Amino acid sequence: SAPGKDRDFSSVQIDKVDQSGAIELATATLIQNDYKLIWYFGYEQIKPNLELIELYNIAEDSEELNDLSTQRKDIADEFLAILKSKLKTLDQSYHG
Repeated sequence: SAPGKDRDFSSVQIDKVDQSGAIELATATLIQNDYKLIWYFGYEQIKPNLELIELYNIAEDSEELNDLSTQRKDIADEFLAILKSKLKTLDQSYHG
């Protein structure tokens, strides 16, 4: 079932780091209230941008079939900024 109101969940799957430890390939997810954003970056399969963003209203679309990332760009941009901030914090804590 979908998360309740005011629920916040994020996860990061890191698939590759460079020699300095910087993240090169990862999938990050953020769920807040009724929305779920998935951000894939660094994967060769998603050239030319090497980045793919998907946004779903999981309360209305539990099977995640209707990507809203262009229709609700405001939410997608906000969630992406949150994920980038979380990754930056994670990277800083990892490197001391």
